[in-house]
Amino acid sequence: MRRHIAAARDCILQVTNYIKHTNPNFELRVGFCGYRDHNDKTRRLKLLEFTDQYEQFTKYMKSVSAFSSLIKDDLPEDVLGGLNAAITQLDWKSSTRVLLHIGDYPPHGHRFSNIRDKYPNGDPYGLTAESVLKMMQSKNILYFFGRITSHTDTMLQIFHNIIGEFPELRPTLEAFVHFTYEYTKGYLVVCDLQGIEHNDEFLLTDPSIHCINPLRFGRTNFGKEGIK
Repeated sequence: MRRHIAAARDCILQVTNYIKHTNPNFELRVGFCGYRDHNDKTRRLKLLEFTDQYEQFTKYMKSVSAFSSLIKDDLPEDVLGGLNAAITQLDWKSSTRVLLHIGDYPPHGHRFSNIRDKYPNGDPYGLTAESVLKMMQSKNILYFFGRITSHTDTMLQIFHNIIGEFPELRPTLEAFVHFTYEYTKGYLVVCDLQGIEHNDEFLLTDPSIHCINPLRFGRTNFGKEGIK
């Protein structure tokens, strides 16, 4: 998860800096809620309250480490506890509210997966996907999910059934990468995409372009090797 946390941090910083310079009167606050699992006890959750001090956010995010006190027969994570904390413990006072959830494993409970699980009956504190997501909806929070692995596919279907359709960022960005390669007939490919989706459109930030001509598009162009 370390590189995914770094990518999310960089994406958020790029977007906030863009908005800050193009719309200086627009207030954008960012916060963070990271979750691990119940066996991590006091280190299970990490929260940073919403702030418009982006340097503070950057410093905090750099201190976040992706680790877990792994138990051999327990792969799911405290997803519901993390979402519940983000929804109920952070100060959602702005009218536009966006929650970007990045995860690689599902919540506890066999309804979400058939992988090894210490809590096959679900969250040990009684949280359910229905209660957490309905609370999120009641606060008018827009939910976005960054898919990393197929382990979360059943979870996503359950979430869709509860709150309806919501954007899954990674497949859209991967499709765009493939499109650039096909459209230019293999001349270049745009990759390392990060972005946010709004009204079925993406604001893409900091892409890298690999091109057959290595003299174009700066130092991040690795030519044919980059395209491969």
